[in-house]
Amino acid sequence: MVASSHQSLDKAEASPKAIRSLSWSELYQAAVHLLGQYVGAVISCRYAIPSHLQGEDADAQLRLTFETALARTVLDHPLLQCGVIDEDSPKPSFIELDAVDFANHVDWVTLNASDDLHGALRSTLEAGVGRNYPDGATRPGWRMVVLRPSGRDGAAVLEAVFFYNHIAVDGMSGKIFHESLLNHLNSHDSPQQLQSFQDRVLRLVDTAARFPPAPETIVTYPVSLCFFAGALWKAFRPNFFAVREGLSAAWAPVRLQPYKTNLRVFTVESGPLSNILALCRGNKTTLTGLLHGIALLSFAKQLDPATAPGFAAGTAIDMRRATPKAPDGYPWYDPSRTVCNILSTIHHHFDKRLVSDFRRSLEAAPGTDDREGNTLRMDALAPLIWSAAQRTRREIEAALALGNRDNMLGLMKYASDWRAMMRAQEFKPRGASWAVSNIGVIDGDATPEGTDDDDDRRWSIEASTFTMSAEAAGAAVHISAISVRGGELSVELAWQDVVDGAVIKQLGDDLEKWLAYFGSIDLDAC
Repeated sequence: MVASSHQSLDKAEASPKAIRSLSWSELYQAAVHLLGQYVGAVISCRYAIPSHLQGEDADAQLRLTFETALARTVLDHPLLQCGVIDEDSPKPSFIELDAVDFANHVDWVTLNASDDLHGALRSTLEAGVGRNYPDGATRPGWRMVVLRPSGRDGAAVLEAVFFYNHIAVDGMSGKIFHESLLNHLNSHDSPQQLQSFQDRVLRLVDTAARFPPAPETIVTYPVSLCFFAGALWKAFRPNFFAVREGLSAAWAPVRLQPYKTNLRVFTVESGPLSNILALCRGNKTTLTGLLHGIALLSFAKQLDPATAPGFAAGTAIDMRRATPKAPDGYPWYDPSRTVCNILSTIHHHFDKRLVSDFRRSLEAAPGTDDREGNTLRMDALAPLIWSAAQRTRREIEAALALGNRDNMLGLMKYASDWRAMMRAQEFKPRGASWAVSNIGVIDGDATPEGTDDDDDRRWSIEASTFTMSAEAAGAAVHISAISVRGGELSVELAWQDVVDGAVIKQLGDDLEKWLAYFGSIDLDAC
């Protein structure tokens, strides 16, 4: 591990220069971070190293090349350069910092020849995804661990694990970050050309000049009276009504401590993934919808009607598509290429009647425990999953068609104190049993414009993992997904210790089993 010390950079300026106040959604994320209810996320990518940087004698040059590209990436994205002051107040603000000391943000870990990279990645994710960011006033809210396998077979790759505070960085931003990093790694700029990065310290100048605006300052989020009234009732109704409705996740208790995120990760190879995506298209849904359908079937099978008569779930939605490019006053701003936080959520309700129908179909489905009988049973249950997947997709499409109207972001302006509101959530049942966040495909073979496509000197991304920290008062389990273009799909489950691990284990087993089933279907025979 590389280490250095620059103590002076840890000291806050006497009069920090404020950039802007936090946006509505950033205030929410700051509150749950402060209260210990949620921390952030991590996107890890496995980079294939060019041959000229693979040997042990090239290790110092490899680290310099990688960290210089990382420094350029940080310079591209002002929200990776700033601090946050007055987090425990009604009006926190982003502030400029003088520098980012990589000694405080980037750890290099060289694995032993006997170490398994997959195991090391899992341990790194589990150790880091739940760690908060207590030094927000003096350091940006991100960190990276670089896993470097040793030995001849491991010398060709490194794993860059990017952890980030959700205040400033959403899931799509993590993908944008890695694509920016890959772009700089392949730009062939000399590390010595970046004069602002010396001795692992990146000097910053005028972070505010190209700072992303708060979304609500460049676009409106109109809310209808009906949408507002429904949200108000849901937020402040007595718990009795939530229990009577039967959608809340009463089976998963709300307790802040112990706050520990448990993880499960599995992958689907590119061949089966292509099958799955083709089936999704044929069934007029998406991978996100399919994950919802499998989760609904799994929970309906495991939990009895008295414990869970119905279910609620959520889908994370990237609002960049509804955010203008180059708005007045910000001619340089392109949200589709900017690290920022423009995230919303769509809620899905699977009521008592629908879940009862699922349970009756589960009981009536044929099949036995042997392989042939299990396939027969899955054939019978697959239409149930597709029906739920189609329903979820229709709801997502309807919400997207509204653009910025009747969106959760529009309701956030009415929250005068997110800290008080989220403290109150600790005494209510969980609103959702699961949430799905699918950030799509990362381009692992991007080559910057104006550079030669020299395979011997090109970096590429071979695999990626997207993981979220557990929510102490939110969804009982997060299901996250990301894939690399032409490569494998990675699916991650994250849940807090207080949630029944046996239920989540079975959910993970069901997700793996059903994705393998759909991935093995002969499309020509369909």
